[in-house]
Amino acid sequence: MEFQLLLHNDNELDEESSFPTRAGQANSMLDNFVYGLDTISRIYSACSRTLKNIASLSSTISSGHLYSLASNVLAALFNLLPRFLRKGGLNQTKTIHDTSYLDALRGWAAIIVFITHTFPYKGFPIFQHPFTKVLVHGRAMVMVFFVISGYALSYRMLKLIRTRQALALLETFISSIFRRFLRLYGSTGAATFFSMLLVWFRICIPENRQATFLLQLKHWVIDFAHFSYPLAPNVDGYVHSGALVSTYLGVTWTIPIEFRGSMLVFVFCIGACKLSTRNRMTLCWFFIVCSYFYQAIYVGMFLGGLFIADLSFTRHPDRLIPPSQLPRSSDISFIETKPSCQPVKAKIFYTAVLTVALFLLSQPHGKGIRQEYWPWPVLEKVIPSFLVGWRSRELWWISIGSFLLVWALDSCPMLQTPLLWNISQYVGELSFGIYLTHLLVLWTVWTPILDPLRVLCLGDAMWTYAPFYAIHFLVMIWASELFIRFDKKVIAFAAWCKKKTFVW
Repeated sequence: MEFQLLLHNDNELDEESSFPTRAGQANSMLDNFVYGLDTISRIYSACSRTLKNIASLSSTISSGHLYSLASNVLAALFNLLPRFLRKGGLNQTKTIHDTSYLDALRGWAAIIVFITHTFPYKGFPIFQHPFTKVLVHGRAMVMVFFVISGYALSYRMLKLIRTRQALALLETFISSIFRRFLRLYGSTGAATFFSMLLVWFRICIPENRQATFLLQLKHWVIDFAHFSYPLAPNVDGYVHSGALVSTYLGVTWTIPIEFRGSMLVFVFCIGACKLSTRNRMTLCWFFIVCSYFYQAIYVGMFLGGLFIADLSFTRHPDRLIPPSQLPRSSDISFIETKPSCQPVKAKIFYTAVLTVALFLLSQPHGKGIRQEYWPWPVLEKVIPSFLVGWRSRELWWISIGSFLLVWALDSCPMLQTPLLWNISQYVGELSFGIYLTHLLVLWTVWTPILDPLRVLCLGDAMWTYAPFYAIHFLVMIWASELFIRFDKKVIAFAAWCKKKTFVW
């Protein structure tokens, strides 16, 4: 996968600010200086008028009202603080359930995507070796996203299928399809809109800037309309050229795939709802094999997640029992069947599967590089010949590793333990925000501020990245928190639209 990083280069000047002579440059700098002084003067005048208005207003307001106003302002400012700076802010806000580990896994995968896009890991050969490469392998983490989505989206529908609740299944199917578009594209549209503002202020993607703000807004609307078209022909992402993506935010190429994969999962669940469990799983694997043959590997990832979810109900039939009918924790038989009592052989087996998965997810980029690290030259020869093109062939082992990773974690509760820690659950809550905002933070904080400050204060040695990159990471987490608050509003709005529009 080649992520479309459209980074702004501060060393390159656009045509409007480029002058052929030093005299012209001097005149330009003088004009900018005068313009800056004028701007500061206008800001000072506006602040002075505002303070005078506040002073005149405070004279007419009682002390009780002023205290209430000050309290509200302080509460709003405190609410803007990131949770990791508050006392107990990293404590879990949700009840741990059977699939909580998936949320955390998605969050850590999003952080790896962030590191891949922002850290100069190519200068460190160690990141080309097994198990360390996975820490900077963004394209592998995207495949993990797809497996997790297939699992999470099908979980409730498969549960209703197994308990044969036809009406509830139909309601879930309709509701999921109705809300899915707004759920994905509502928040994504907000992220691309913010990127459009950055383009207008000449912070990033200079080739997208238009002559006037109205033209800029029009360009964004057309771009978003094209990007969010649900029936677009090419949603294969980086597998083929011409991927469907917003030109304002390169990482959005996964959103059309998520939407298309979601629809496939929903339709498969409805189409196979009356099959036996064995026949449904067989049909699922038939479509997975077909997806590889037709170069639509993302379909196989979504259906692979669906298969793991279906398999989990076979392994844990107690998940099909309503909470009110579950036995008390004091029941001896219930304690004996707890997942923590899994046999040692099973724990060893799934740990080995997890190790193989991490190794496959550590696949080096590019065929030429893989030839330098054993055993990838051997594994390269095993890839089926019907996968045409190096991009499709590169996904073979990564996709298998993604499937094995989720399967091993789902099958062995012991391996889920780190993903149930407070920090992991916190990161899991921010996963969507981390994915969509990390480039925005890169463009607004790292490139124009932190990176020049790093070079100015500490020089350009590799070790100088550590303190400033830590600040960059914390700012990104904060931005993700703020974005998730908006994302929750989008989810609530989708539910409100369903409530107001559904008549029965």
